Amino acid sequence: MASTAAGMRVEGLDELVRSLRRLDRKLGKGITDSLRVLARDVADTAKGVAVFQGFAEPGRSGRGTGAMLSSIKYGVRAGSAYVRVAAQRDGYPYPRVYEYGGGGERSFVHPALGLEEEHIFRTLEQTVDALLRGELLT
Repeated sequence: MASTAAGMRVEGLDELVRSLRRLDRKLGKGITDSLRVLARDVADTAKGVAVFQGFAEPGRSGRGTGAMLSSIKYGVRAGSAYVRVAAQRDGYPYPRVYEYGGGGERSFVHPALGLEEEHIFRTLEQTVDALLRGELLT
């Protein structure tokens, strides 16, 4: 399935997640849980940015508009968080036009990632500190 995704690379995160999992599966789960929450935060921000830019909220018109916003998905796979927009019209992944076309003037996933960047780094740092101190292990 074609999709539009934005990414942020945290140098050393993949290695850290693998190392923590080798030490204790609960450590890896703690990082994964934190990444999932952060991905949800970015997805929620992306929806807000899209609505601010004039994209219809899901289910408001009855003409099929809003499908793009409802197709904003997030998750964690192999120690990496993702946010993607998977909407298609007649097999064409039209959200790519908004993210990458026209200089990205109507993009919403990339700006959301930028808005959440400081929060992401701060939360990851706090999560790693808490895991290493044993505070998040249950």
